[in-house]
Amino acid sequence: MKKLSIIMCGIFTILSVSTFSSFSQSNKIGVYASGKAETDLIVASSMANSMNARLYTTKGYSRNVLTEKDQIETLYVVGGPDSVPEEELKQLPVKKIVRVSGKDRYQTSIAAYKLLEGKTKEGKRVNIVSGIKLEDSVSASTSGVPTILLDIRSKDNIKEVSNLLAGKELVVVGGPMSVPDDLLAQLKAKRISGRDRYETSKAFYDEYNKDRTLAISADSRIRPTVMKANEEYLKGNGLVLKEFNLYLNGQKGYFPVYQCEKYYNKFSVDFKKVDSMKKREPSKLKMDLMIKIDGRRYEFLMRSIMDTNNPVDKEIAVRIDGREEVVLDKNDTLTESISQSFREIYMESTK
Repeated sequence: MKKLSIIMCGIFTILSVSTFSSFSQSNKIGVYASGKAETDLIVASSMANSMNARLYTTKGYSRNVLTEKDQIETLYVVGGPDSVPEEELKQLPVKKIVRVSGKDRYQTSIAAYKLLEGKTKEGKRVNIVSGIKLEDSVSASTSGVPTILLDIRSKDNIKEVSNLLAGKELVVVGGPMSVPDDLLAQLKAKRISGRDRYETSKAFYDEYNKDRTLAISADSRIRPTVMKANEEYLKGNGLVLKEFNLYLNGQKGYFPVYQCEKYYNKFSVDFKKVDSMKKREPSKLKMDLMIKIDGRRYEFLMRSIMDTNNPVDKEIAVRIDGREEVVLDKNDTLTESISQSFREIYMESTK
């Protein structure tokens, strides 16, 4: 059997804060950032959402490839020439390019904030995220609120941000490991966080996106989550990150990003049925396939779940959180549904 390997799927102008008095999709504007620079992407996503604009990344990192049919007239590029080279920008089919950047990721986020200041419907609200620990702070990219990266190691940066945002409603996204409590008090900010990135994502949605339709991303990587956040925001949806991973022989794999929500929804329904079935003590079987859904682990023998017609395995045992097992009937529709999902994922990874 093949090893299961799942792959996730010009004119240059100087930045002027007075470029626009307001933003709308009719302005035919876009936001562009490097697919490698996750910090720039988080800033770019909230910036794009605030502008009601589509987010694009450098070639090879996004399904949102910028082409002539997008009819983008003004493109805001988040990050300096080291992140997005000027030679690359000259090849893009846009009329005007505005680079939004500073000497580092922190100054770049400040430049983006200054461009947006007073021009978003969110008014005085500003998100503060750590420029070092990004797992929780990706939630900030799901809103249309300007986002500033904070260097918690730099007194100068903290002072600059405090002065710049005096009188604003500040929201720190992430726990004390990202932004310590004493710094939170110094900024006079509110904290939104949970036990992990998934709880933080849900808490952020409940606070600031609950008026929007809930959409789900089952991909925990930053770049595809940020891109999906922008896509959903423009549809009027708020995004929540759900935990959904698959492991073979202890090795973590990724689903194609465009399939994540589909399989998360399908497996969530199927495994709720598994949870309701009669349990037994765990056997001595050595499982090699595991799927994790919102903190709950389900383990299988791969050969049994991939081929329900295999006569060697008379039963399909599902081990739950390593403590108990459920036995599935090979002829049951639930067993076929789960098996079919795994087979589809396998075929996707071996095309």
